[in-house]
Amino acid sequence: MIPVAHLTPAERCLLISWCFITLILGLIGNSIILLATSQRRAIRLDPVSLVLIRNIAISDVGLILSAGFPSLISLILDAWPFGQSSCYLFHYIKAPCFIVAVLLIAALHVNKLVNISYPLRALGRNRRTGVIISVIMWLMSSVLPIIQLIVKPTDVIFDGQVFRCKYAYRHPIWKELLPLVALLMTVIPNIIVMFTTVSLLVVVKRVRGRVRVSGGITAVYVGAVYIVAYLPISYYNLVYITNAHSFPPKIKYFMDVYFFKFAYFIPFLNVVCNVFIYYISLESFNM
Repeated sequence: MIPVAHLTPAERCLLISWCFITLILGLIGNSIILLATSQRRAIRLDPVSLVLIRNIAISDVGLILSAGFPSLISLILDAWPFGQSSCYLFHYIKAPCFIVAVLLIAALHVNKLVNISYPLRALGRNRRTGVIISVIMWLMSSVLPIIQLIVKPTDVIFDGQVFRCKYAYRHPIWKELLPLVALLMTVIPNIIVMFTTVSLLVVVKRVRGRVRVSGGITAVYVGAVYIVAYLPISYYNLVYITNAHSFPPKIKYFMDVYFFKFAYFIPFLNVVCNVFIYYISLESFNM
């Protein structure tokens, strides 16, 4: 078994509790969403939004099982117990699930903006449109892991700081390729989510009372939670790492030891909140 970073008893207890809570709530909550959007049809929204919401729930389940579960077991055992082959498996499941979440949320926001701004156009879009959009989003999210497989499929390591497996990017080609991939796969979609979240909020406030906006409010909440959950890791990877040399030693220690862990564990918040968002913001959502 591969050893992990040293933690105080309080830190270990906190992280184990967080992973356990998010694992249980995430699996139960997203199972309810999948059931509500398929068999029971308890969420009454336009068909495109329903398909996108269903795929967001699928990506959340994939992220829970490929990141949350192995992190929890590693924390409990104080080592990586699954072996190298499982490390590869968990990473290549996690990677597309991580990327597709932001792509699907961006698509959901754009769809709701169009529906609210041009309600007549929404009548021409059906479930098939949502399926096509979702398939495109999943294909786009697979680009990075496919490139990783082509460049060096075995360059996956267990990171004892965050208790999960991740790609190491040690091949020289990544120096040129990674910035472009990061821009296309994460930076631009995150900007779209932030822009459309604010835009939806403005549009919803403007038309509320004249147009049905319950789905728009839901999309705003989904986007806001995603931004809160992923802003720390975005800041760490895109801002701090490139400017770490300019930080005082004490700040660098805090960022590299404590903020780093916080940034990699807080995204689990995103996988547990959606079911509560739908319950609060949609009158038609019956659990």
